[in-house]
Formats: sequence, C-alpha cells, structure tokens
Amino acid sequence: MAKGLDYHAIYTTAPRHAIDLAAECADRGFDTVAVLAGDGTTHEAVNGLVGTGVQLCVIPGGRGNDLARTMRIPREGREAASLLWSGRAQPMDLGRANGEYFFNVGGVGFDAEVAAAVNRGRIFINGTVTYIAYVLKLLVTYEPVAARLTLDGHSWSQKVFLAAVGNGQYLGGGMKLAPYADPNDGLFDVVIAGELSRPEALRALSRVYSGKHVELPKVKSYRGRVLTIEAARPLNLEADGEVIGTSPVRFEVAPGALSILVPAPRGEGES
Repeated sequence: MAKGLDYHAIYTTAPRHAIDLAAECADRGFDTVAVLAGDGTTHEAVNGLVGTGVQLCVIPGGRGNDLARTMRIPREGREAASLLWSGRAQPMDLGRANGEYFFNVGGVGFDAEVAAAVNRGRIFINGTVTYIAYVLKLLVTYEPVAARLTLDGHSWSQKVFLAAVGNGQYLGGGMKLAPYADPNDGLFDVVIAGELSRPEALRALSRVYSGKHVELPKVKSYRGRVLTIEAARPLNLEADGEVIGTSPVRFEVAPGALSILVPAPRGEGES
C-alpha cells in the first residue's frame, strides 16, 4: 500500500501480453492501471483499456517515452507515480490504424522502416541516439514509394518518402514529426513527405526536432479525421514506434477514447 492506495503488481512475459493484462485489470474492477514501461508496452496496455473506463497512469521506463513527453508527465519514476494520488484524469484522443489504437504517431514509409529496424536491432543507447543511428543507416538505401492517399474524401496520388498522422507531436524519443498535433482536438495532423532526395531527407531530419521540417517545399501538412493509404507495394505500418502490420491502411481519430492521469495545475491535487 502506498499513500493509502491498494495495488497489485503484475508483469508482462511476452510481446502483446500487456493487452490482456490491462483488459484483465479492467475486468477485475481496478479503476486505474499504472504502466511502468516504454511506449511499446504502453501502446499494448492502451489497447486493452479502450472502452473500459479505466484510467491510465504512465510511469516512463523506455527508450523514447513520447507519450509522457506529449502529456507533460514527469520523466522521473517517483514523480510520475505520484500522479496516482496527485494527478487529474484527462480525456485524450487516440488514433486507430486498421483497428489498432495508438496515442502518438502512426505512419508508413521511412518512419515505419526505421521503427522496424530499431525493434529488431541491437543498438541501445537512448531513444534519440538509437533512432538517429538507424535513420542514417537506412537513408543509404531507402527510396520513396508511389501511393494513393485519401484524406476525408479527397484523393490524390504521389510518391511518398513517409506519410504519417499525428495524434501527439512526437516519435523516436522527441522527434517533433507532427508539430501542431493536439491530442484533444478530434483531428490528426497529417504530414506527407514527398519524393525527397537523400540530401533533402537529411535536411528534413536536421529540422525535425524543432518541427521546422514542415516548412520545407516537399513536406506538406494537413488536418483531418480519416486518412487511407494504398501503396504500390506493401509498406510496414508503425504506431507508437511498433510495427503492427502493413499497408493498405486506414487511420481514423477516436475522440476522447482514453482517460489518462496528468499533472494537476498548481494548487490542485495536493495533500
């Protein structure tokens, strides 16, 4: 017991196990699930909690921790855990990609290839350095792919270096891929990078932490609720840094689908 809270600790033992564990917690009547993990395991837990009414407490413990960054949750474990008694519950939107929920960014193209390489690779330093290492490695061989995109009923065809939707702003340990995304506005920020050369891709990468890559001529930003992508060949589909399938893909917003504990405004939640 901590701060008068009853709790029960359980541990994942395999990939995708957190989905079942979170759903089991909801079935057993817990009102909050605290996840001490990175974005990948948190992504699984979220998929077990959607629709249950159980709130999520995030205690960052991974490489990227982009959900904590998005929701301004403290990075230090004790501070994050204190949200269990001092935080406030806030609804947030989720995205859905071919039926699977995500909280930050989902996409196909270069970002998904990097995510796949990171997840199967052996470089581990921290979220940012690991991600950049694989970005630079894959830039040598990656080529844009022809695709057909439809955003809220408007369709067009083009070659894409990457096509991503942002519910939150970040991926890869702080890359501000969707700099204007707001997880409480019921909309995606859609970022489409077109047929970038390698020098153009490096230039975009140099600006992505500030979000200024969207000012480049071949990078376009849109806002919308539903995006579908059909590519000339199957492309890896990533969500929250996890590869969850391949294209074709349908992204859609699920407004207010998750309740998450966030820091209370100063003066609230103190005891």
